[in-house]
Amino acid sequence: MAQSALALEPPVAISPALRLTRGWASPVLSWAVDLAVMNLAFVLAYWVRYPLGFPSQVPLFDYRPLQDFLPAEMSLTVIMAAVLPTTGLYRRTRGTLWTAKFSSIFSGTTVSVGLLIVLSYLSRLYAESRGLYLIAWGLIILLVALDKAVLDSARSWLHKRGIGVENLIVVGGSDMAKMMMQHIAAAPGLGYQLLGFLDDFPHPDGRFGRFAHLGRIDQLAGVVEAHGVSEVIIALPTDAHQKVWDIVNRCQEHNVRYKVVPDLFEMSLSRVDVDEIAGIPLIGFRESTIAGPNLVLKRALDIALGSLILLLSLPLWLIVPLLIKLDSPGPVLYRQVRVGRGGRQFTFYKFRSMRQGAEDEWHRLRALNETEGPILKIRNDPRLTRVGRFLRRTSMDELPQILNVLRGDMSLVGPRPPLPAEVLQYEPWQHKRLSVAGGMTGLWQVSGRSHLNFEEMVMMDLYYIENWSLGLDLKILLRTIPAILTATGSF
Repeated sequence: MAQSALALEPPVAISPALRLTRGWASPVLSWAVDLAVMNLAFVLAYWVRYPLGFPSQVPLFDYRPLQDFLPAEMSLTVIMAAVLPTTGLYRRTRGTLWTAKFSSIFSGTTVSVGLLIVLSYLSRLYAESRGLYLIAWGLIILLVALDKAVLDSARSWLHKRGIGVENLIVVGGSDMAKMMMQHIAAAPGLGYQLLGFLDDFPHPDGRFGRFAHLGRIDQLAGVVEAHGVSEVIIALPTDAHQKVWDIVNRCQEHNVRYKVVPDLFEMSLSRVDVDEIAGIPLIGFRESTIAGPNLVLKRALDIALGSLILLLSLPLWLIVPLLIKLDSPGPVLYRQVRVGRGGRQFTFYKFRSMRQGAEDEWHRLRALNETEGPILKIRNDPRLTRVGRFLRRTSMDELPQILNVLRGDMSLVGPRPPLPAEVLQYEPWQHKRLSVAGGMTGLWQVSGRSHLNFEEMVMMDLYYIENWSLGLDLKILLRTIPAILTATGSF
């Protein structure tokens, strides 16, 4: 089985003092950069208003040199230095885009420039120029937002290369805990080195998929000290309130940051409906979002994009069959029975990538399987032909599934359509992945692909079903392109 990224680098020990420093050093640095950018924007606003003469030329008798506005610039610096932290702009967040900070930038800048204008009129200490202040307001918002975008991109680039990452562990072995580990491992730009998880239930092989089982929950303090853990994510079921508080106390004692995942009966928060009667909050849960009008919308996307992909790929439909025929005897298309939405069986199409009779060798090769569960994945499958190996690496063997999409058997995005023999081995909770049409690509395909074990794949499929949106489908489709081009995890 492919080795986990967890084992690539030994954990780096981090002292409590350094953990505390990291807690405030990054926000302070970001705050200082924002103030520098604000001053740059103010000077640029002066240049736009006076030398450039935008939006109209300044009369000669009203023309003022830059030094006349230095008191206003210094005052604005002091005001923004005090106002920006109150907007939540420097709150530590991971996994959110820089655009989420725009409202804080807008409100902080608006309040600060507004206070400067009020002080200017009340004190008469500053040179007055409404045009300059208005331009400065717009440029500060623009440049500080750009500054956040650049810093976030640079930070993510460094994190993906192991620079500035922090050691993280997850406490809990529930489905929610496993889902958290999957998402963290699939997003190296977050800046976490996921060391593993703590769980009181035994794990005979010492891990769950890629993730190492580091011990029992009551061993938290020792694990934190031994591995230099900077942050702990607590993902325990709703009936473990006292245990959660014990873990929180241990984290506080060791100056380790912690976050608690709300379990809510292991239902997705995006499916929660909150209502109230006489001020009493009531929580309900919505059904799957891939139904009704949303199902029609998803089908329309499948037909539109599927038709476009078919049209653009027409040259491959001529070249690939020719290569397959020249390489090995047998049909060009490989047909297989798969299980679709609601358990309905259909004929599944692929370009043939294996020699004839490959299916008969399934039981003989079962011992070489590199993943867990009722699926067979072999990195160097001896049944592959020379052309077939190339087709697998580039995912071109899956191109004929466009026909399944256009026929309505499958969708562009969805869970992997299983074999009938696989479905017979499903546990009851795994049958839920058959509630929607199978897809050519899906969430797990762009989050690890063949490096994930079967249980991780199913959990990601369920997450997709419970959190579906048109935006999520488009995001997965866009992420599929680099996953195919780099052959990430494909075999």
